[in-house]
Amino acid sequence: MSASTRVVVVGGGQAAAQLIGSLRGHGFGGQITLFSDEQMLPYHRPPLSKKFLLGELSQDKLLIRKPAYYEGHGVDVRLGCPVLGVDAAARQLTVAEHPNIDYDVLVLATGGRARRLPLVPQGMSGVHALRTYTDALALRDRLHAGARVVLIGGGYIGLEVAASLRTLGCEVTVLEMQSRVLERSAAPAIAQRLVEEHAHHGSRVHCGIGVSRILGEHAFEGVLTSDGQTIEADVLVVGIGMQANTSLAEQAGLACADGILVDRSGRTSDPSIYAIGDVACWRDRDGQGSGRLESVDNAIFSANVAAAAIAGVAPPDAAAPWFWSDQYHNKLQMVGLAPAQASWLQRRSEDGARLSCFCIEDERLRAAQCLNAAGDFIVAKRLIASGQRIDPAALTNPSIALRDLCTTASE
Repeated sequence: MSASTRVVVVGGGQAAAQLIGSLRGHGFGGQITLFSDEQMLPYHRPPLSKKFLLGELSQDKLLIRKPAYYEGHGVDVRLGCPVLGVDAAARQLTVAEHPNIDYDVLVLATGGRARRLPLVPQGMSGVHALRTYTDALALRDRLHAGARVVLIGGGYIGLEVAASLRTLGCEVTVLEMQSRVLERSAAPAIAQRLVEEHAHHGSRVHCGIGVSRILGEHAFEGVLTSDGQTIEADVLVVGIGMQANTSLAEQAGLACADGILVDRSGRTSDPSIYAIGDVACWRDRDGQGSGRLESVDNAIFSANVAAAAIAGVAPPDAAAPWFWSDQYHNKLQMVGLAPAQASWLQRRSEDGARLSCFCIEDERLRAAQCLNAAGDFIVAKRLIASGQRIDPAALTNPSIALRDLCTTASE
């Protein structure tokens, strides 16, 4: 594209920052304008539930790039400036307190918002979610040793927050409606190990239990559970997932379905508009059908794909998506996507400290989840990328070095 091309990015997260860096890295010399609802430059979100919540990381350390980067690369950054509408036909944005903004290419990196619990009265104090820096700061300000916290939702964010709160000395109760934590995303053995860790540190984790009523009028006082328990508490943290921010896309007439539908280049149903990050729903990222991925890896990959298409260069090679979660001293690293009812093979170290679970389809590794087993994770990424046939018996035998399978697997 020419130096007169105007690229406008809406959203201030990891994907937006990566797109800008990739565009300039490809030599794109056109105009780039970034609009963000938040008052803060794009920042890392994973530490919000861990080091930032624990007070171990300052605000400036969260930034993906310092202000000087945007200034030095000619990026017009407009913070605290929400985009109100998109006129796709005219290629214009309606922005609060600004004249209409023209674009040649629009990139929607609008992410998502924390899903609300309908039972919670509007405006009740003591109720928190954790999606943004502002959310994390508000929650951190309410915490102190001995604070009683009920956390609804046993997903990764919920469990990470639970670990941080317990580390701070809070009394923590986790309520998960499903039959186990991480039911849709983790191998049963991995989920069980994590629950044991939380119990060991003093958290109470209850599965198969929902909330039937929120106690308190103006301020949160506790919950009445679906099995009749009354749990008195000072703070409620709702961690039941996110909703994709698709309102701008829908208003622009773009095809949406649990996100903004995009092709392998990140293009939406309007060829001048791209979507990246958590809000993008891939029609086919890697031959495994459509879906939306919420991860740093996907934010970076989708931004790189869109940047390549905009700059007119070769796209990056697709790779199996990967994720991670830190809870207490435990690091869980995952690669690949497994079916909901996958069968998992297990590989345990002799001392029980390391556990890896593997999903195999057609004699090939499709997904791996490695708890405190970074070496297994690295090898699993290589095995998935190579598509080599795998002997399940060798994969689960701890006396066989996993790295040797990369050279012994049949072609």
